[in-house]
Amino acid sequence: MVLTKENVIKYNFERNQTGKIRVYQNHDIGTIFSKNGNEDIEFIKGTDGNPDRQVRKNITAKGHPEWQGTAAYEEHWEKIRYCINKIKAKYKTVDNWKKNIEHMPAGTEDLFDLMRKDITRNIMEEADYTPFIANVVNDPDFDNPTYAQWLYDYVAPFKEFSGQGQKVNMVYTRLGDKTPIEFILKGIGFESDLYNLMFNRIFSMQKVNVAIARFYIYEKNDEVLSPIIGFNYPDNKLIELATGTNLSQEDITYTTILNAIIKLGQLLNFQTKQEINVLSGLLLMCHSTRVLEIGRAINGILQNGVQVRNLTALTQISKILPYNTKRFKYFEEDITFTGCGVDDFYLMVPKENYWYLMKRGLTHITGPGDTFSGSSTKEAWYYCRALYYDQFLGGDADDPADEAAAGDTETITQEHGYVVKGALPSLVEET
Repeated sequence: MVLTKENVIKYNFERNQTGKIRVYQNHDIGTIFSKNGNEDIEFIKGTDGNPDRQVRKNITAKGHPEWQGTAAYEEHWEKIRYCINKIKAKYKTVDNWKKNIEHMPAGTEDLFDLMRKDITRNIMEEADYTPFIANVVNDPDFDNPTYAQWLYDYVAPFKEFSGQGQKVNMVYTRLGDKTPIEFILKGIGFESDLYNLMFNRIFSMQKVNVAIARFYIYEKNDEVLSPIIGFNYPDNKLIELATGTNLSQEDITYTTILNAIIKLGQLLNFQTKQEINVLSGLLLMCHSTRVLEIGRAINGILQNGVQVRNLTALTQISKILPYNTKRFKYFEEDITFTGCGVDDFYLMVPKENYWYLMKRGLTHITGPGDTFSGSSTKEAWYYCRALYYDQFLGGDADDPADEAAAGDTETITQEHGYVVKGALPSLVEET
């Protein structure tokens, strides 16, 4: 399976992998709107200030993740336009504007909820690679820092006992590991002004929502994939180009990937000290221009001129992830999300000891504007997350080569890990 944008969107949509999105209005966390997958859950605040009931409904029909440009999208923005017109009607004069600008007028709550749903649907149209690479855990009760001991698998060996007062074995939870994992906050803001409100700049609002959704996913993908791309790989995790006589480019690619599978299988699980399982479910990440070539190699279909040979398919690899560099201009700053080099690939056992911890998913905070500047609302979006991938990457080129060199069994060394980096033959023009 090639993880194209379309395939990733469909996969995540069908498995409700879009995460939760909340809106806090006027910083009043009593009114919370949540979205999880297809489900739209509205918590209604009771007289005591606490949520007292839930209303559940689907934002979209199951199996149809498309949003922008659809009839449902146009209908949704007609509702937004209607809400804006209702709010505008309350500001027919400058005096009314100055009087009411520091309050959230009637209809604002409906508007923000509609905007939240639009951002949610826009997020569902972006390719979120996070669930393919890491174990994603959503828990609002995470401490900061949290500790690696929480992530370890428990050990529970059954042993014979007398049944006459003899104590049974206890589950081993490895509570001694205190490696701290720090959470960070990331956010972006937008200020809607009087001009936007009075002239109904719907198109501008649509672009804001698309940008928030798009860069939220870009950031998440970069957070998960950049540690793999930027890692300082030691020699035992670097796969050189295969060499030989009369080898075509596809022969070299096939043999190099086969060598990568073999070398990956020689790495150790840090917790169990055993060789990792590479028999199935491997993921290969590369530049998009190499997907066709690598796909043919994995399927064992090699071509040299007009000759085609069928070799044993590399069935251990089930997914190919094309990931290219993205660049943007942000004021005077250049923003880069670094992707795979054209002549590089990364072969990995996904999700093994790789954790993406989400304390709070994308959250929208809204509040009143400012009378003197003419702003109508001030809005911010943020999320809070932490990552733990030390055991997934294993020791780098500067770490000890093995446990014996480290002097103990609790140090991550070069022989541990779940990913290797390989070289591909340089692209050549057909003659």
